[in-house]
Formats: sequence, C-alpha cells, structure tokens
Amino acid sequence: MIPGISGNDALISNLESIISSGRIPHSFLIEGGSFEERKAVANYIAGAVVCESDEKPCGNCRQCKLCENGSNVDISYIGLEDGKKNILVSQIRKLRADAFIKPHSAQKRVFIIENADLMNEQSQNALLKILEEPPASVVFILLTPSRALSLVTIISRCSILKLSDKENNNDEELFSVAENILNLLFDFKEYEALKILSSFEKDRLKSEKLLRAIQKNCAETMKSGNISNYRAKALSKIYDQCEEYISLIRTNINMPLLFSAAICRFRSFLD
Repeated sequence: MIPGISGNDALISNLESIISSGRIPHSFLIEGGSFEERKAVANYIAGAVVCESDEKPCGNCRQCKLCENGSNVDISYIGLEDGKKNILVSQIRKLRADAFIKPHSAQKRVFIIENADLMNEQSQNALLKILEEPPASVVFILLTPSRALSLVTIISRCSILKLSDKENNNDEELFSVAENILNLLFDFKEYEALKILSSFEKDRLKSEKLLRAIQKNCAETMKSGNISNYRAKALSKIYDQCEEYISLIRTNINMPLLFSAAICRFRSFLD
C-alpha cells in the first residue's frame, strides 16, 4: 500500500507489478487526484528506485530512511521558484545538466517535477530533449492534474499513472461550466459569462478549480485541431492569462473585481 492513497487499487496493483518486475520506466506522468496524492505516489516510486533491498521500497534500508527524512540527495524536486508563475526553462536546463551527474549513493537518481502543468511550451520542449534520450541512471516523474496540459510528445514518452478524482467528483460539471463560459465569450455574451463566474466568488478553492477547468478546456480544444487559427490563438491567450488569475486568487484580492477583470481581458483576446 502507498501511504496517503486509497481507492486506487488498480493503479497500486499496476505500480507494484512494475516495481517487482525490476523494469522501472525512465519516466512517469502521474495525473488526477489531489496534489498530495500525486506526490505520495511519486515519493513511493522514488523510494522504490533508490531502495537497496529486494523488496522495494523496504522502508528499512539506508536509502529508504533518507527518503523518509526527506534528505535523500539522489531525489530532486523541481517546482515553482518564489514569485514565478511557471517552471522556467532555466530550471529544466539545470535538471538536464544534473541528470548526467552520477548518483551520489543510490543506484539511480530521481527527478520529480511537482507542477508539470506549469511548464510552458519552451520548458516542455527543453525537457523533451532528455526524455528522448535519458541517461540510464535517471528516472523522471511528472505530476499534473491532467495530461491534457502537457505536450503530446511529452505524454508519449511517459508511463501514465492515473489517480481517481474522488476529491474532485464535480470535475465534469466544472468542465461543462468552463466550456459554457468560453462559448459565451466567443458569442460576445460577456455579461452572461460574468454572471456564471461571479457565482464562484465566495469560494476561492472552487474558483481556482474552475479556472483550471477553463485551461483544460482550452488545451483539449486546441489539441483537437478542429478549430480556426483565430480561435486557437484566443484560447492560447486565455489559457496563459488564467495562470495569473489563479495566482491572484491565492492572495487577498477582491474576487468580484478579479472576475470582472478576467472577463474584460478574455474578451480583449477576441478582438
């Protein structure tokens, strides 16, 4: 069992089978669930990669103890730098350089990208270069709410582990709401779109999830290829702008003003 994970029997069984086979892929993409659940699965894989025992992760060897204490130098975490909204290409280039350094004490090194959904296209392309020809002594683990937020070329080079979204059982509903908002904007019905957004202003967490759903909708629509260049460009700008508003939601900003600004900004992308 994986500490902090429940209701994902198929995923756990699959992962245990992969680990016991001794053929751990060079890269994983963990999607769905909560951030804490994704990180718990990533830590479990990392522990298995560096474990010194036959039964991995044993929890008792020196490497496992270092993992438990959060001090295993062969496990690196890549996340947002202070004040930044995206994982920078410079961070990925550093990761690439570090990946060619031999492990310090374990058999392999593990790099966990905690916010893979916050890599822009430039950062993802930089990562792709090493995913295509990874060093034998390295395992990469990407964490993301949805694979739809990653480039197809990234996805194709990763083993996918999907957690159930039991904590977010309204995801489908939020995705539908997000789709409705975007359709209203493209129909130039900004007031109706704002009314929908304003109904979320008293719940900051749900507001953030809605903006993530808008991003997901934008990403999936753009990847479908069945849209005009005009719509694709507008969706790309809306996707990027959502990231700024998500950051602002986590401050004490006035929510009605934020949503009003968001609708005005989104609408400007359609001119």
